Amino acid sequence: MLVMKFGGTSVGSSGSIRNVASIVKSNQKRKPVVVVSAVTKMTDALIVLANECVMGKDTTLTRIAGTHNTLLTELSLPLSLLEQEFDELKKLAQSTKKSKKLSPKVLDNFQSFGERMSSKIVAACLNSAGIGAQAYDAWNLGMITTDVFGNAEPLRTSYAALGKNIKQLKVIPVIT
Repeated sequence: MLVMKFGGTSVGSSGSIRNVASIVKSNQKRKPVVVVSAVTKMTDALIVLANECVMGKDTTLTRIAGTHNTLLTELSLPLSLLEQEFDELKKLAQSTKKSKKLSPKVLDNFQSFGERMSSKIVAACLNSAGIGAQAYDAWNLGMITTDVFGNAEPLRTSYAALGKNIKQLKVIPVIT
């Protein structure tokens, strides 16, 4: 199993994402496990959004959606690909605006959307390049962390669970 980690600049533009697809394709026989970060500067934008929501605003939400929709368009992927994530992010923004509170747990939730969206984009790009791939949230494959929100660490048992679950997959996983 070959773990391939791609940071924010590696998934920051349509050209970069196509390059990721090319790299993964050239290593396909090695059964790569792809791990992706959020699109460049997206984690920062999600933090800004979270803080805006406490003040009753959500103007950064439009920029976040625009950045991702531009990538989808440039990659000839359907805009509906991230519909569920945008809906969830909007609901989180609304509930945070209503409560006017931003706990470390809620901030972690905001930040999770960066990787969740980039993993779906990269997996869809791989599929359109003829590479069988699927996006996975790490927690759905066995990643469990401490509950120290804002500074959580993986539990040691997570690694065995991740390895076991990943080995059973029939596609290349693109993991948050």
